[in-house]
Amino acid sequence: MKMAKSLTGSEGQEIPHDRCHRGIASDSIEGTEHCFELSPQLGKGYWIENQLCPGLVLTLTDLEKEQDRVYHIYQHSRQLPLTASFHLKDSCRVTNDGLKYSQQELAGKNCLYQVPSTAEKEEFQAYDRLSRIHIQISLELLDALGINQMGNLPVDLEQAIAGDSSSIFYRVGKTTPIMWSILKQLIQCP
Repeated sequence: MKMAKSLTGSEGQEIPHDRCHRGIASDSIEGTEHCFELSPQLGKGYWIENQLCPGLVLTLTDLEKEQDRVYHIYQHSRQLPLTASFHLKDSCRVTNDGLKYSQQELAGKNCLYQVPSTAEKEEFQAYDRLSRIHIQISLELLDALGINQMGNLPVDLEQAIAGDSSSIFYRVGKTTPIMWSILKQLIQCP
């Protein structure tokens, strides 16, 4: 059995930045949009990160790894944004020290989470095609939008939105047909 390649989050981010600066990739960083092609040493595919407005980031990912990969995030920021993650194809296993159990993030499911000041490990299987959309919303933007004034939010979500760095929020749900329709529009947007 082949051993999984292990990278830290910062090492995984350095590779496309290094390729871009050396001019050996079709990667680009223009204003609020960052487009990266996966390095051949890691597999094939791309991800596009776009800051839609201050505090709101949309990331589209479509990757196929050449071998099993494990990404280590040694410490999420205390100001980690609220993240909605939608898996469109395949899955990854996430182990976070703020959660009791490992989570299998699967196609057809979505996760809403805010896990500040925690360590995490993401495991990807070789030749699985990972296709997902992340929407990250800063706590400041949520506050400015008055989300915490809506009422009827789960208590742990209210605490996370309030910026309680000791509060962990992680929910998994089924991606509904209406959600799929919106996701399709995001993917096909020019």
